[in-house]
Amino acid sequence: MSTVQLAKWAAREIESAEWETVDFDRQERMVYLGSVFALDPCGRYHHMLSPNGYTNRCGRFWESLERQLEKRGLWLASGEGDPCDQYAGQSRDIDPDSEEDELSAE
Repeated sequence: MSTVQLAKWAAREIESAEWETVDFDRQERMVYLGSVFALDPCGRYHHMLSPNGYTNRCGRFWESLERQLEKRGLWLASGEGDPCDQYAGQSRDIDPDSEEDELSAE
């Protein structure tokens, strides 16, 4: 799947994800994109200290994916429990004093 196709899919899928309050004035929602091993063109996890190195092909893929997600108001995130899990995320500011935001979050 190309980065454009992946970003378009994420933008469609995230619409059905529920908003979660992460701070008193911000909400986020996420959609799972896949494991870095399935998404990366080389099938590897590229740690900055890794002797496997970071190839241009893989670098262009991740840069392109981030650009495509940003065009759709999304961002790329790694999993908290497993950094190999990749997610597309979206956030919005909320007014902590507004009941309307609290009701739409449920």
